[in-house]
Amino acid sequence: MFRNRGCIIGIGLLVLAAVLFFTILDFYADLAWFETMGVTSILWKRLVSEWALFLAAWVVASGVLVGNWLLARRLAGAGQMTVPWLRQRRTQHQITAEPTTRVIAARVADAVLAVVAVGVGLLFALPARNMWMPVLRYLNATPFGQTDPVMGRDLSYYVFDLPWLNFLQGWLLWLVLLSLVGAALVYLASYSAERLTAQVQIVGERQPWLRLSRSAERHLLILGAIALGLIAWGYRLRMARLLYSTTGASYGASYTDVHARLPVMTLLAIIAALGAVILLVSMFVRVRWLPWAAVGVWLLVALLGGSLYP
Repeated sequence: MFRNRGCIIGIGLLVLAAVLFFTILDFYADLAWFETMGVTSILWKRLVSEWALFLAAWVVASGVLVGNWLLARRLAGAGQMTVPWLRQRRTQHQITAEPTTRVIAARVADAVLAVVAVGVGLLFALPARNMWMPVLRYLNATPFGQTDPVMGRDLSYYVFDLPWLNFLQGWLLWLVLLSLVGAALVYLASYSAERLTAQVQIVGERQPWLRLSRSAERHLLILGAIALGLIAWGYRLRMARLLYSTTGASYGASYTDVHARLPVMTLLAIIAALGAVILLVSMFVRVRWLPWAAVGVWLLVALLGGSLYP
């Protein structure tokens, strides 16, 4: 056991050393080239921008995930939690593993969720690091003084703002969706552990697969409303991207884009925004079918308008 652990640590150190070696080698080559050209300040600006974005995205993503998942733990009672597990069974000729669940202690559950959130936050930070150029263009945007005939926006918006806003919208949407799914799984795992460890159970009584407190419902509704709001924003950005359309006879917004796709996207943006408002209203109006109806109408219109029409 200890030999295997030492071997794994050794391999990990070798991989880390190789990554550091090639990173330093790449940095040295870039530094030598920029010094030769006399523009070393550009290299340092790029490096500072990359690592500032990386650290900021890592902190924000990890903080949002940890905050929502641990908040779900508190709203679920901060007790034990069930996790998927494989139980080994030994026979004379082989070892088999069957899927099951295992109850873990509250402190262990909190620690596991925090570690997983930090690890997932790292995955959000890696693509953000590569967006240093769009961010610098966005922060140093200059108006062109000309507007497009379809959306009526200054042309600089499509050059400086739109690339960064597209990335930011998708980044935030995935972050909120992971927070929502993770919080729902935490509520489910906590309720499952509560049922498994219950001292008294009535034989033959049908238990619901999930039971949420009012605070937990509001937590999920808020996350769902934020997700729908980001989806509505995404439709607004997709409307601007129609000017780059290649579906027509020439490059740019075609007749179909302007008179068919643009109205559909506008309708979808309005429905998604109204759905977000309905989810927020559902926190105070106990009509259980209302959130499902809002999401269902949006999905139906998105299917019909986005795929079948035009």
